[in-house]
Amino acid sequence: MITMRIVLSNRWIEKIPPYNALMTSIAFRLVQSKCKSCAYSKMKTHYDTLEVSPNATRNEIKSAYYKLSMLYHPDRNKSEFANRKFQNISQAYDVLNNYQTRKRYDRSIMVKQNIQENIPKTTYVYASIYKSKIDPTEKNKRFNFDEWTRQHYGETLYRKKKEEKFTKASVATSENESDKELIVLYVAILSLIIYFVLKFISTVDYDVPRKKKTT
Repeated sequence: MITMRIVLSNRWIEKIPPYNALMTSIAFRLVQSKCKSCAYSKMKTHYDTLEVSPNATRNEIKSAYYKLSMLYHPDRNKSEFANRKFQNISQAYDVLNNYQTRKRYDRSIMVKQNIQENIPKTTYVYASIYKSKIDPTEKNKRFNFDEWTRQHYGETLYRKKKEEKFTKASVATSENESDKELIVLYVAILSLIIYFVLKFISTVDYDVPRKKKTT
C-alpha cells in the first residue's frame, strides 16, 4: 500500500510521478467548482456601494446617494474611512445616475462575471504546476477587462472634457462678439459727432463780421 504525503511544497509533489497529473486535475476541479459558486458574490459593485439593487430606478439611486452622503460627507464626518466611503459613493452615483454609463457598467459586470466563472483564479498548492503547462501566448489572448473599462470610461471622460472645452470656447466667442459690437457702436457714435461738428464749422463764415446790436 502506497501512502502519499501532500504538503505545501512542490518538491514533494514532483516526487510522486504516478499521481502528479491526477492530483493536479482533482485540485483544479475543486477550486473551479468553488470559484463558480462565489464568482459574483465577491464582486463589490456600485450597486453595493449605494446599497441598492441592480434593478433600482433612477430616483431610488438618487435617494440612496443623498442618504449616504449625509452620513459620510467630509463636513459631517472627518474620519479617513468616511472620506474613502464618500469618494466611492460619489463615483458610484456618477456612473449609475447616467443612462449610458450605467448601461455600459452593467454590461461590464456581466463580462467580468463570465470571466471569473470560466477562468478561475487558482490559489491552490497545485496552481504553479497548472500554470507552468499554459502556453505563454494564451495570456495575451485573454480578455483584458481593465483595458476595456479604461477605454469606455476614458471615452466618457474625454467627451465630458470636450463638451466643457466647447462651452468655454462658445462663451469666450460670445463675449468677443459683444465687445466687437460695442466697439462698432462707439465708433459709429463718434463718427456722427465728428460729422456734425465739421458740418457746423463749415456753415460758419468767419470773414463776415457780426452785426452790432442797435440800442
